[in-house]
Amino acid sequence: MDLILDSSNIEKKIDYFWENIEKLRDFNHFLSPIYTKSFFEYQREYCKSNGTYIDEEYFMVLNNDEEILCAYIFFKTKENNNKSFELNFGNELPGLLILNKFIDKKTLSNFKDKFFGLKNSANKIRFTIPQTTLLNKAYLDILNNINFNHQVKWSRFINLKETKDLMWRDLRKSYKSCINKGLREQEILIMDEKKYDKSIFRNIKALHQKVSGRITRSKLTWDLQFEAIKEGKGFSVCSYDNKNLLAAIFFIKTKVNAYYSVGIYTEEAKEKNFGHSLIWQAIIYCKEKGLKLCEIDMNINFMGLEQIDDKLKKISHFKSGFGGEIFNRHEFIF
Repeated sequence: MDLILDSSNIEKKIDYFWENIEKLRDFNHFLSPIYTKSFFEYQREYCKSNGTYIDEEYFMVLNNDEEILCAYIFFKTKENNNKSFELNFGNELPGLLILNKFIDKKTLSNFKDKFFGLKNSANKIRFTIPQTTLLNKAYLDILNNINFNHQVKWSRFINLKETKDLMWRDLRKSYKSCINKGLREQEILIMDEKKYDKSIFRNIKALHQKVSGRITRSKLTWDLQFEAIKEGKGFSVCSYDNKNLLAAIFFIKTKVNAYYSVGIYTEEAKEKNFGHSLIWQAIIYCKEKGLKLCEIDMNINFMGLEQIDDKLKKISHFKSGFGGEIFNRHEFIF
């Protein structure tokens, strides 16, 4: 008998939901690290702190072998002075929809009723699917029964199966001297589940406020990031000069992949190009930990896109200097 996990049930089983997502990730390394329990909890708190959170919706059906037949997960958020509601993954990130090609007709029919019923509580539903080159019949059945907008977005991954020498060769030529110089001129500290320090993380939080010029999110979001580090679900790479914190970057991490989530840089760190060596060290760390992929840009903004802000274009251009491979990601809105 199939097992159903449903957010509408009194007994919610969100932890078990994420356990099964991690099993799926073992077979699909391209499933982004943002779709993890730790980032889900972070996004929930982030949305609560900025007043957009309303609720969360998730649904999953497992067969007797505990394989996912179908699943979705969303946050319900509000916008435009509470006049419209959207299902997404928080902060305009898409929710996740999963359909197994071996799903039976009855389960798919029940799933469609459940999924289409979400539209009764939201003006818009934003979702993506695990990155793949093929759409099975179940996805086609869904897409043929909704009116939707479709966008193809692009992600940049570093293939950690490559040798360190090949990854070094793939770097933009100008980056190599910046990395070597940065490694000489700064002290680099990596915080992970084996080596973490609350006082250092408080300094990262203070640096973020100083660089931003304001408090941008709640204390609990920072606590959740620190817990992610302690639990091996994230790591941070910090730059020091004479014991002064100049920069820090944070990555979400799973057993198979990692995602560059945020970077904080002082003007001095920017002028000295310390970010180059911090990201390079993070990539090497991921490789040494046995990860398969490191995602450094989830939404590439190509220089030729006229409608994109120049700042976003420059960020993507900077990240492109680390090489890697580009894969498409489908985003649907209905």
